[in-house]
Amino acid sequence: MSGPEQLASFAQTEQIWLLCAVFAAAALIEAWRPERPRLLPRGWRWATNLGLHLFGQWLFLAMLPATIAIWFLLKIGGPHVAAFAPVGGWGGAWAVLLAALVVLDLATYLQHRLMHAVFPLWRVHSVHHSDIDVDAATAVRHHPFEIIFGGMTDLLLMLVIGMPPWALPVYATLALAAQLAQHANLRLPARLDAALGLVLMTPGLHRAHHAVTPEYYNSNFGTVLSVWDRFFRTLAPPLPEENPPGFGVTPFLAARYARPHGALLLPFVIRPETPAGRQPRPLARPQRRA
Repeated sequence: MSGPEQLASFAQTEQIWLLCAVFAAAALIEAWRPERPRLLPRGWRWATNLGLHLFGQWLFLAMLPATIAIWFLLKIGGPHVAAFAPVGGWGGAWAVLLAALVVLDLATYLQHRLMHAVFPLWRVHSVHHSDIDVDAATAVRHHPFEIIFGGMTDLLLMLVIGMPPWALPVYATLALAAQLAQHANLRLPARLDAALGLVLMTPGLHRAHHAVTPEYYNSNFGTVLSVWDRFFRTLAPPLPEENPPGFGVTPFLAARYARPHGALLLPFVIRPETPAGRQPRPLARPQRRA
């Protein structure tokens, strides 16, 4: 077993402890020095967000036989390109792992943009954006349909371009650890956030993506790297420190969407209820940036 394969095995067996440590550290910092006060009680929000993640992961694993069938179809007669063979011949297994991580991060960037551009996908992805108190638990607030869509897309990409399967658990662990930190209710020093933001998606950059205004939430789509947003010109600066916009999706600001049933049913709501004093926007496609 090569070094990258050992790393992947470690990521599969020990990732829960690493992710719990990142989550606990973020939660402690949020409790000590939060960037913003909470609008809703933490208990139901965390139960909803963590419950969505666990239910979505279970549902995806229950569907795994279907993904195995797709794997056989692609192996036998589908488009299969050994795109990583030259990389392995030049730099070995570690170079293949690095190239695979970069490709997967680009794929998640494109997938994220697609979920904002295609209205049915946006309605499913709105479950993630509808959290009006963005913190570390928001990182795992995804509708089960989004988890299945993302998992299937990654598996198909791996099979079509010949990516080694051990790259997926490594990237999944790295990406979720980064997302836990990015969503944390904290603010890095401006200079540090700017320096890291030259390459990485920082908390300041990603939290702008959760702002309720479309000029922000249709930007900063990167998962680990910010270079994709720079290259495709979708990068927006961090939110202003004075009078920043709130978080959420305007039609879904009511507290009931922080409950499990509200979050699960949100993609299918036709007439959302909005708290008094807040005007709902039409249920239309998300606006594109100029």
